[in-house]
Amino acid sequence: AMWAPRASQDNVTLMVSYEGDTELAAMIDAIRVKQVFNNLIGNALKFARNGMVEAGLKAVAQGDRIRLEARVRDDGPGVEADRVDVIFEPFVHGSGPDGAGLGLSICRQIVDRMDGRIWAENNPGRGATFAFDLNVERAEMESAQTSNVESLPDLDLQDNPHILIVDDNATNRVVAQALCEMFGCTSETAEDGVEAVEAVQERRFDMILMDIKMPRMDGVQATQAIRALAGDVRNIPIVALTANADPEDARRYLSIGMAAVVEKPIKPERLRMAMNAALEQAAMADAANMADGERSVA
Repeated sequence: AMWAPRASQDNVTLMVSYEGDTELAAMIDAIRVKQVFNNLIGNALKFARNGMVEAGLKAVAQGDRIRLEARVRDDGPGVEADRVDVIFEPFVHGSGPDGAGLGLSICRQIVDRMDGRIWAENNPGRGATFAFDLNVERAEMESAQTSNVESLPDLDLQDNPHILIVDDNATNRVVAQALCEMFGCTSETAEDGVEAVEAVQERRFDMILMDIKMPRMDGVQATQAIRALAGDVRNIPIVALTANADPEDARRYLSIGMAAVVEKPIKPERLRMAMNAALEQAAMADAANMADGERSVA
């Protein structure tokens, strides 16, 4: 469901399938698996404009283990032959309009940590297939339902949050965009606070990831300028991304209206948790405002 609008926009036919016993349960970090699968689908959609993407997940029970295999096939331009074996290295881009970017490198790191395999191959004729497989411990349905493997909250992927990334460093923007895509978010970028203030007045965003030290207008000044705007845009949640995250600085950032502070270099799990918290705070504030409005009407 989360990819349907994107597929429709690019005129792509997206087919998703599952093969296996629906009663199988596994001890697995489902959030990480979802992030890798989402990233592969997102990359395939980039290259298959006006074409087709097939995303499939297969689960096979093997005694007390389960073998999971995910495959995402597109009919885009494929991967250059000399890059198939290195496409998962940082900053190695495939051919096509946008390149695969840093996201594939992060996918590989996640799969490697789970003792799995991830690979790419060109399809006969046209397009490419990106796949990964995992050999995981089988679990009973009852214990799986009470497992704390997924105890950390995930982003509300159905809402597909749209994020503004503000950073004067191009590499930092690439990293943040790759992480946002893995979290199921869409994103745009701005290079400084001036561009950020202009962007939020022209387009709708659900959150801002704001660098602090930038030319022309820094993150603190940009946050203050946004909080001074009229209308709902002034309440957009802002997460600070900074190398200066000592307690005194963090308190200052929170005091001017930032929702959370994440230290650079960015750790994906820390960023995800901060984004979750910021979105939840914004949702609670909206609910409280609606309740106040209803009481005043009554």
